[in-house]
Amino acid sequence: RRWRQKGFNYGPSLVRGVATSAIGAGVVLVAVYVGLGLVGQIFPGSENYTDGAALLSDAARSTMGFPGVILFGGIVLLACLTTAAGLIGATCEFFHKIIPSVSYRTWAVFFAAASVVVSTLGLDVVLSIAAPIIGFLYPIAITLVAITIIEPLLGSTIPNQLDRGDRLGGPHDRRGHGRGCVAPPRLVARS
Repeated sequence: RRWRQKGFNYGPSLVRGVATSAIGAGVVLVAVYVGLGLVGQIFPGSENYTDGAALLSDAARSTMGFPGVILFGGIVLLACLTTAAGLIGATCEFFHKIIPSVSYRTWAVFFAAASVVVSTLGLDVVLSIAAPIIGFLYPIAITLVAITIIEPLLGSTIPNQLDRGDRLGGPHDRRGHGRGCVAPPRLVARS
């Protein structure tokens, strides 16, 4: 919706705008992660650290002193807050659509409180719970994103729910539904 408010309409201009933003964000993220990796490689004694947070904090302290630690802490805080706000917002919107009787604000308070409770368990516990879930869901999500990206390149070789009645059901009735159509009526375009 925001893209349309900024003057991007449906179709090619919207796709170009989203693609440009995604590529720009990807380039910046690659630069950040390569930089973090280099800090881990060149910082003296980096093999003695058990986690990256302590390593980066000490790297900031050794290069910029106490102000560097404050700056690093502020950057991490802002990164975490923006991520948390995005996740809570998306989750609340999703659950509010599923259960509209519960307000968006109620969902936001619930998920923010749940996040605070989960955060007190510690990173190791959170990762031990999240890692199997992420390991299961990521391949599915990556496959769906890849199919979405390559679908326009394949043309009409991937079946579309809206035209399944043409291939599966034969002649259409007066409402546009093919006999034996697998797609539910709400997915079939009406004329």
